Formats: sequence, C-alpha cells, structure tokens
Amino acid sequence: PALLAPELQRGSAHELSTRWVPLLASDAGYTRGQVLTAAGHASGTDRVCEVASALPRSIGVVVNVQGDEPLVDPAHIDSLISHLRSSRDDMATLAVPIASEEQFLSPHTVKVVCSASGHALYFSRASIPHGHSFSELSSLGTSHADATGVRPLRHVGLYAFRRNMLEEWRRLEPSVLEKCESLEQLRPLAAGWTIKVLEVGYAAPDVNVPSDIALVEAALREAAA
Repeated sequence: PALLAPELQRGSAHELSTRWVPLLASDAGYTRGQVLTAAGHASGTDRVCEVASALPRSIGVVVNVQGDEPLVDPAHIDSLISHLRSSRDDMATLAVPIASEEQFLSPHTVKVVCSASGHALYFSRASIPHGHSFSELSSLGTSHADATGVRPLRHVGLYAFRRNMLEEWRRLEPSVLEKCESLEQLRPLAAGWTIKVLEVGYAAPDVNVPSDIALVEAALREAAA
C-alpha cells in the first residue's frame, strides 16, 4: 500500500497549521485523519517523516504533496507510486518543460537538471542550465534522451519516498546546498540518493507568491466550466 501525506487540504480556503499533516490512503481512497506534528521541523518532509515513523509497516511508499501544489493531478501521484514500486530509486518526483522566459528567470520557479537516465543532478532557483538564452535551450530537444541536462525543466513539488528512506532522512542533517537554495530536496541529493525525475507534459500552476493565487483560481474556474 501507499499513503499520501499532503501538507494542505486541497480546495481549503485557509491554510492548515503547518504542524497538521492530513493523511490519505490512496489505495482505499478515503481520508484517514490528520496528525499534529512536533514544532520546529525544518521542512514539510521532516514533518512527513515524523508521521511515517508511526505508520503500519505495510505502507511501503509515502507521497508528500507540497502545499504550494493545490491542483495536483492524481494521475501524476499514481505514476510516482508506480515508478518506485518497479525501480530501485530512493525517491521520485516530477518536472514539466518551462513555458516561458519569465518562468526560466524567476527565482520562484525551481529548475532541475537531469542525467541521461532521467535522474536529478541538481535543483536550483537560478536559471539552469546556464549559458544560452531560453529560446535556444528550449529548441534543443523534447526528451531526456536527446536533450539531457539542457532543456529547461520546472520542478513540480510532489515527492514519492520509499518508507525506509524516510527513516534515513530523519538522520540527515540539512546540507549546505539546501540552506543556500532553500530547497529541501537538495538534502538527499547531497547525501547520494537517487531521485528519479518523471517528465510530464503539463502541470497545473503552483503557488509561490500571492499573485499566483489568481492563476490557480482561474484553473479551478476552467475545470468547473
């Protein structure tokens, strides 16, 4: 079985306290309740680690849905769970091609550069890969196979973990790179974990700054029409 641990409830008008972690059993399809975590955690995944430590041993995969991804596609969650069940990777996450030069240059858009096998090499708020214009980079290919490490990709804040790796996460100290970039995924990457990046064709808008809320509201209206 797999379990989802979103940091916010989808569709809620108000943010939950960051110490509350709702739990959703993906296989059963119903809410399992929520857990009040300890104060002082450095990241959302640290909170999920606390919750995971008390889960039944039958839960082998845990998915952390970041609070800034309120419109996550359930099919994307399924693809992450499926990948971990069929691979030896420690973690899996998502990326989508960057749509504009504005996104590429924005420090609020987290970029990821991948290896030939589609594994994360680095995440950054900077415009990576560096050295060419956005239009030049975007024209270099359409898949990991022919443009690895070159075409600009936006990281999507959705993580699938092996249960045992969450136990290992609790023993990792925040890395220097994590502190520099304010990106928690750099902690396991610096520790040598393999993070598979599944590229998807589309991801709903995320919320990084207040002005992004209007984009999410527009997407909700479009979906309801």
